[in-house]
Amino acid sequence: MYIIYKYILFHCLPSALDSFSSLNRNRMIIIVLSATLLATLAAGQSQDSCYADQTDPYILFGTATPYEAVSNTNASYVYIDKCEAKQFWIISRHGTRYADADEVDELKDLYDLQEKIIKNHEKDGSGSLCAKDLENLKLWTLQVVSNVKRDLTPQGYNDLYRLGKRFKSRFPALFKQTVTKDSFKVQFTTKQRTAASAIAFVDGLFGTGMGLEFPEALEDDMLIKPYASCKKWEKDVEKNKDTTKEMKKF
Repeated sequence: MYIIYKYILFHCLPSALDSFSSLNRNRMIIIVLSATLLATLAAGQSQDSCYADQTDPYILFGTATPYEAVSNTNASYVYIDKCEAKQFWIISRHGTRYADADEVDELKDLYDLQEKIIKNHEKDGSGSLCAKDLENLKLWTLQVVSNVKRDLTPQGYNDLYRLGKRFKSRFPALFKQTVTKDSFKVQFTTKQRTAASAIAFVDGLFGTGMGLEFPEALEDDMLIKPYASCKKWEKDVEKNKDTTKEMKKF
């Protein structure tokens, strides 16, 4: 009998099913938390405490978080009594990408915030950052790469590479066979970030330079990018300002 546990297909003996039901009681719950950092940056911060001295700062204030920062790092072997893993599949978003032109323009507004905070401290005397934090803020500049907008970043490569390595550690028997286009199929869209993410994931599974043949990406891929060919989605969602009005209110 075959059963599916998360994204792995197992072939199991009948006696294994009772134990499997208890194993599957725990459900993964993905909780997406969003937080807003107030413009003052210094609220509740006394001068005897410096952000610069924090060795383990909170890193989830952003609206987009690199997967590696919140990933499940468990790489232990998955064992189910009297069962053998038979098939593996995953549909994944690309790794961390660079900002596009519009996003970079929005990020440049941070210079105004930087100027206001410095003015609060030096001219108005109303800030509460310590001297070290204030000096670091003065030295801050926006680090953007304008010629690779929306392409995969080095962090994005590592996101998928390490994910591949963890899956290999958890299901080693599935990835010992010879790597061919018939035994493993990888598909991605025409975007550089998705193609590079696929390569990174395969590098993690099999090691770099394994020579797995990748299919040519399809412009209108109905399997992994069906919305791009949906006129109703384009009209009612993508070009509909009401779609994001609640997000903007927040």
